Amino acid sequence: MFFELMVAAVTSPTPDEGRNRVRLDAAYEQFPLMAELALDVIDDVAERRHLDITLARGAFFEVLYTGFASIFDMHQVFPKIKVALDINYQIGLELILTDMILGMRAMNIEISEYIDDDTDILISDINNSNIPAENTFIWTSMPTSLEFEQLRRRMNIVKADKFEKMHGIKLRYEAR
Repeated sequence: MFFELMVAAVTSPTPDEGRNRVRLDAAYEQFPLMAELALDVIDDVAERRHLDITLARGAFFEVLYTGFASIFDMHQVFPKIKVALDINYQIGLELILTDMILGMRAMNIEISEYIDDDTDILISDINNSNIPAENTFIWTSMPTSLEFEQLRRRMNIVKADKFEKMHGIKLRYEAR
């Protein structure tokens, strides 16, 4: 399947210049390791074939990036992010939030109802001083799309920090 994506990218006509625009910020925010891998492959091929790196990135980044993101299992690639959901007397809200959070393909998430020493993110209807403020989300009702986006962005930062600490690999794009 991955080979088919590459062939399609090379043989498909480019309808407009917008298609070749590389959005590294968005790519690194969602799948930083896949973005890094795609850039490494493109840069290596461009150097060996004496191609313009900017043009090569524009032509092949999206295909390689989405290809890598689709075939790698994020649970094996990224360290687990532990999210504690502690919303009192709102079982329905907890269930909806659990589904929304677990639906984030770019993450390796564990949901817990307990707050402990290895909790990375807290979603609660009350403040808990044991969790850093930047990792605490006080939601007494369904979050707005902006609030959920703030959670997703914070989880991406936690994911990248944990990955870099675990593997000693510094990602080249600062998406913070």
